[in-house]
Amino acid sequence: MARASRHLIAATQGPPFAGIFDEKLTAAAYETKPSFYIVASHDGMIPPAAEAAMAKAIGAEVTELATSHVAMLAKPREVTG
Repeated sequence: MARASRHLIAATQGPPFAGIFDEKLTAAAYETKPSFYIVASHDGMIPPAAEAAMAKAIGAEVTELATSHVAMLAKPREVTG
């Protein structure tokens, strides 16, 4: 990953708004919309087996990539392809 990309992520990725944890969902989007999930086989943040289980739980179409946690930066062509 390019240095500029790392700096951009560090500068723009903040913690989520705390209020999102208090809001109650009436329906999950994955229940009515197609879902896609990338299992990153070299993820050091979330175990790939856990990623696969989450994808299965929502019925997502899965793509497995030999990449790190930030697949969209490490392998952008494969993610968007």
